[in-house]
Amino acid sequence: MYQTVGTSGRKNKKYCIDIHTKAAKKAKATREEVAESIMVATALKAGSALSHGVNALVAYDE
Repeated sequence: MYQTVGTSGRKNKKYCIDIHTKAAKKAKATREEVAESIMVATALKAGSALSHGVNALVAYDE
């Protein structure tokens, strides 16, 4: 599940970011675990995953 959050951020799909992040939160993922998945995706696709990964953290906080 965590990989889908990171991948959503890497591909910049806002709908996917929202759905997968909320599913991770429902599955009891911590904000830190969501952030870690974003960092893994960032390592795989450089800066764009980080900039879009912020959307996942915003979705988590909603």
